[in-house]
Amino acid sequence: MGGGDSALTRFAALTPPPLSIPGEGVPSQGSETSSELWDGRTGDAVILDSQRVQGTPSPGIERGGGVSAANRVRARPSTEPRAAPSHSLAVGGLPYFGRRLARLLDGDGWHARYLETHGWAPRAALVALRRAASADLVYLVGGQIERLSRPHLLRLALPKPLVMHWAGSDVLHARRARARGRATAWLTRGVTHWAGAPWLADELRPLGVRARWLPHVWVDAPTTIPPLPAPGEAPFTLLTYLPQGRGDFYGGEAVRRLALALPEARVLVTGARSLLWGAPNVRCLGWVEEMAPLYASCHALLRLPRHDGLAFMVQEALALGRHAVWSYPFPGVAHAPTPDAAIAAVRSLADRHARGELPANEAGATHVRDRFNRARIRSDLLAGFREALA
Repeated sequence: MGGGDSALTRFAALTPPPLSIPGEGVPSQGSETSSELWDGRTGDAVILDSQRVQGTPSPGIERGGGVSAANRVRARPSTEPRAAPSHSLAVGGLPYFGRRLARLLDGDGWHARYLETHGWAPRAALVALRRAASADLVYLVGGQIERLSRPHLLRLALPKPLVMHWAGSDVLHARRARARGRATAWLTRGVTHWAGAPWLADELRPLGVRARWLPHVWVDAPTTIPPLPAPGEAPFTLLTYLPQGRGDFYGGEAVRRLALALPEARVLVTGARSLLWGAPNVRCLGWVEEMAPLYASCHALLRLPRHDGLAFMVQEALALGRHAVWSYPFPGVAHAPTPDAAIAAVRSLADRHARGELPANEAGATHVRDRFNRARIRSDLLAGFREALA
């Protein structure tokens, strides 16, 4: 690399100030953002949004509870012989997704490792950058176009194929960078851009970023869908996510209106320990370590953020046969672009439940199982990497 080590050392020491967007860019409680390879702080729940381990919710998948047992990140050693790697991937960006994807992609001729920077401590960052320098391709989970951001400096230091996978609120940070005249062609051109949701690709186009939709989140769907609670067993139960202090961004006012409009429904709120408003039928659960029993006790998920990626919480609810009311269109969900539309959709589900006519959401479960399984996600991503390396 010639004088590369000194360049990498200088790069590792650079820590540009973080961006912030009121109501969107504030990390949720305990979120792990310091080891991202880009400067934006993600507020979408993808991914995101479930959470990683107790006390550290994932920016892309915030939902106020732990990942259900079926979808925990597993690090089991493989007992099968490994093929000699023919391609190496350095994975950076959002920690939860980056680590999860590195595990998924590693093997069968591909060597994938997540770049652990430990809060950008100089020694750890330098080790990560040297590993990136030895890889065939750098894959960042999370997008950025701002001048002198870490991805920009990374591209200057390491002229090699770079893939950015946009997750959600990183698009909002990109809008702000463009509006301030801080966007750089080093990141809008010559980089392979993927969008984790189809609408993100549309949002990026006016910013000069040509991205194609390529999902990167999968769900390990159960073979049998748990039945919905019957009318005689429990009232109609709605699950939602409102992080502490950020309820407005995630549709807190709509949840309040809905709870008052449907007093016979039970509303379970994860993430928040308390709300500025109250209703007799609303219960705040705070952090939930194991989400599977909670899904089993509810009939539908409500998700109404101002901006979202392809929310993992929606995918997981659908995989378990639960209904979903979401502010974005998606197969198997009730699209609710306004609070009134959400109230109407939930009221319809509650009425069907009261009549004993609400079945499990088989259509949603089938779509998630067929389109967002780990084999399909891995196959599509590897095909994309082959194109980027060609």
